[in-house]
Order: sequence, then structure tokens, then C-alpha cells
Amino acid sequence: MTKKDYELIAYCIFTINTYYENTYTGEKATEEQIADRQMILHRLSTWFADNLQKGNPRFNRAKFLTACGVVDETGSIEPAY
Repeated sequence: MTKKDYELIAYCIFTINTYYENTYTGEKATEEQIADRQMILHRLSTWFADNLQKGNPRFNRAKFLTACGVVDETGSIEPAY
């Protein structure tokens, strides 16, 4: 796979995350729904990262997870809920 492939996967996950944040926020989403979304996106992102890293030892896991939107500003991976 190429860098473009990794970027596309990360962009798709990030877009899903952004869509749900913009659609199901405030009164529209319960805390449970928000936690479920975070858990699903975290698991999806880390699953991709695990498998992409197996195929490419130079794969930058932290950069990928940041691009997916599951890493906060400090560089910490969001907890798996």
C-alpha cells in the first residue's frame, strides 16, 4: 500500500467521526451514544493501524491515528470505552 492509501483510510474514518460529531451532538445524542461512537471509531482505527503496521514496518501508527481523529492534542490515544 502507498501513503495515499493510508491517507484515504484515515480520511474516511475522520470523516465518519466528524459527521457524527456534527450530526449527533448536544441534545440529539445521549452520553451513551457518544461513548459508543467513540468506542467504535477507536476500535476501527486501531484495528486498521494494527493491520497496516503488519504490512509495513515503516508505518507511522501515531500519525495515522491522529489523522483518524482518535488522538488528542497531547498525543494521547483516546481510551477505548
